[in-house]
Amino acid sequence: GTSIDVEGSYDVGAADTAQKFIHPDDAMLVNTVIQEAFETTDPTFTREIELRLVKADGSIVTATARMRAVKDEQGRTVKLVGANQDITERKAQEEALRRNEAQLSEAIQIAQMGYWELDTATMKFTFNDQFYALLGTTAEAEGGYEMDAATYATKFVHPDDAAIVGANAQVAIETTD
Repeated sequence: GTSIDVEGSYDVGAADTAQKFIHPDDAMLVNTVIQEAFETTDPTFTREIELRLVKADGSIVTATARMRAVKDEQGRTVKLVGANQDITERKAQEEALRRNEAQLSEAIQIAQMGYWELDTATMKFTFNDQFYALLGTTAEAEGGYEMDAATYATKFVHPDDAAIVGANAQVAIETTD
């Protein structure tokens, strides 16, 4: 990594820092925010951006950079202060979650499985598109992905099955296992 021994001091020029450590594809974003900081008259100017940084060994990390402009009495920006936070691991976890959600969605579609969830506090169901497809309808036709339990029972549970469905639902709600 970099250190005081490598850099020679803690006071490094902005241009050198940008050239060394900001990913070339993110340089324009950083320059735009810095320019905005110098041009604004807002005494409380702050920004948070996400960017890639190039480490001394050449590897790339994703970071959140938070910065604030410090103004003088005339409202001129005299310096920027800020902090960077490495969010590489968080971004990797978010991407893995997105992939898993996409794979689950595809598996549900392939298996022609309808997903539903009942919020027992509000007695509202949440359904997915495949659930509605199994019932021969759509979320649009039904007014969205949520439906109260009474409406669901009236519209989609056969009258001959209503008592048993209601009893089984109540057992499921009250069970502790």
